[in-house]
Order: sequence, then C-alpha cells, then structure tokens
Amino acid sequence: MSNPINRAIKKRANEIKVDVIYSKKGHYNAASIWDVVHYVLGIITVSATAIIGLKNSSLDHKSIVFLALLSATLVSFMTFLKPQEKAAEHKQAGDDFDNLLQVISNFVEVDLLQGNDEQHSKQLAEIVDIKTKLNKNSLPIPKIAYLKTKKGINKGEASYTEEV
Repeated sequence: MSNPINRAIKKRANEIKVDVIYSKKGHYNAASIWDVVHYVLGIITVSATAIIGLKNSSLDHKSIVFLALLSATLVSFMTFLKPQEKAAEHKQAGDDFDNLLQVISNFVEVDLLQGNDEQHSKQLAEIVDIKTKLNKNSLPIPKIAYLKTKKGINKGEASYTEEV
C-alpha cells in the first residue's frame, strides 16, 4: 500500500464512501418523513370523512361543509404529493446506496490488497459511474432529511465514518 497511486485511489474511494453514507441515510430519513406525511394525511382524511358519515344528522351545516372540504383537500394533497410513492422511491434509493456502500467497503478493504493500479483505477471509475447514476435517478433529498442525517451522523449514528 506504499504505492502513491494506490494510496490516492484508496483516499478517493473513502471520500466517495462518506458521500454514499450521507446519501444512504438521507434517503432512508426522507422515506421515513414521507411515510409520516402519508399516515398523517390519511388518518385526518379518514377521520373527517368518518365524522361526516357518523354524525351527519347531529352536525350543523357549516361543520359538514368544513369537514367535506377538509377531506377533499387532503385527498387532493395525497394525490398530488404521492407521499407513499415518494417514501418507496427514497427507500429504494437508500437500499441502492447501501449496496454501493458494500461494494466500496469491499473494494477498499479487500480488492485494493490484490491486483494492480490499472485494475484499481478501473474499479474506482466503475464505482464513480454507479454513484453518478444513482444520484441522477434518485429523488433529491429534502433539506429536513439532510439536516436529520447530518445531525445523526455527527451524534455518532455512523461512527464508522471516522475510520474513513
């Protein structure tokens, strides 16, 4: 590992590894947030609709209109925002970044101990290409999910980043 090219390849792979860790955790946090949005909108919608159905005779006209409009508005939000789909897409992206993280870890901890600089450079280029494609095909990580990720990593949730 005293070869300067090999050290440079390992350094670059470790930089990518840290970025992938943030992306993975960011997508998982985004999926969690969208799941909460989905459940909150769904529960409020179902509750408002149920109240209209169950208490229709005892509610005044304004309350019925308000609950009906609330239900319609929330259903529109669910249709437009598609929180369940976004949660699933972020979860899949998190899984894809997790898979890439395993590839990078194997590359740094095993592959760099064997082979030559040309093979290692080629493998690193493949890793960069995979990461670029994942970034292009993934939904953007919302700022709130990024901040939650950064806070969690700084608190030690991914302490293995310190080894990088």
